[in-house]
Amino acid sequence: MKNILILADANSNHTRKWALILKSQGNKISIFSLYPILDSWNKENSINVISFFKSSTISKWKKPLYLFAIFKIRKIISKEKPQIINAHYASSYGLLGSLTKQNNFYLNFWGSDVFVFPKRNIFNQLVLKWIINRSSRVFSSSLIMTKEISLYTSKSVETINFGIDTNIYKPNFIKTIDASKTIKIGIIKSLEPIYRIDLAINALLILQKSTLLHLELHICGSGSLEQELRYIANETVFFKGKIDQNAVPLFLQSMDVFLNTTEFESFGVSTIEAMACGVPVVAHDAGGSSEIVTHKETGILYAPNEVENVAKALLELIINPNNAKNMARQARLCVQQNYELSKISQQIKVFY
Repeated sequence: MKNILILADANSNHTRKWALILKSQGNKISIFSLYPILDSWNKENSINVISFFKSSTISKWKKPLYLFAIFKIRKIISKEKPQIINAHYASSYGLLGSLTKQNNFYLNFWGSDVFVFPKRNIFNQLVLKWIINRSSRVFSSSLIMTKEISLYTSKSVETINFGIDTNIYKPNFIKTIDASKTIKIGIIKSLEPIYRIDLAINALLILQKSTLLHLELHICGSGSLEQELRYIANETVFFKGKIDQNAVPLFLQSMDVFLNTTEFESFGVSTIEAMACGVPVVAHDAGGSSEIVTHKETGILYAPNEVENVAKALLELIINPNNAKNMARQARLCVQQNYELSKISQQIKVFY
């Protein structure tokens, strides 16, 4: 058994999944989170969570103050004496982890911490290189991310995908799309600019005007663009708000098509969740999506950021129901072979 201190957002599903995997392997897990946990997840799973800020409200004035969290982290280390410090997200928790000056410092990249942060200025690049240099192990969640991280270090970067439990994410049955009935298109994303939900809404409107198809768009997520998106939507677009992770499989099972319009994604967990649930997938041909989805074998890929391409990809899937059903079957098999949680857990166990 190892004593592991995770530095990460305790409210993130990715953090929780990683923590539970490590705990299931007999390790003692504590989580240091800048913001307090919003539910009782940690108590239900006997995981100690310590937070820095007392309030969960995120504000600009709090951002520069997070570096003072290092003093609290050092007190935790002095008391708990963890054998491994594991930071998730390089440009915040990773910086705090590097300042602990611990030998066994593991660093997990999530996406924008390497695709966005170091590209803002040369100072950020130098900071990122320094953080990586302080780490003893570096983890990435996709091959495209591993390649990007390698631009800033000569260290070995281990690729460990986000796994899912296909016993939970599973189809009731593989549907056949029926164009004579209402077709439900599902999205699970925050309502923020990078996720391009506007493309999904406008593609729906195009298809409604140019075809006789009965289409609905069901959006799970919340964010700063909600009012703007509601303004351009019609009555066939349903905003369901943010849903609990436990409710995701049921939502996906009720959909006929899953759509991912993200501008760029480092991996795409919601996409593999849909694939595991036997839902035909339409996604952008960029970043992690093109790594997960094989065009016309496990889903349909479209050239990103053009509404006409989204509409065309959706239509191609809908008017070829047998192809869509075959792709859905192959997609679930792909997830079972490559992203099954039990297999990912074994990978993690080797490195810890």
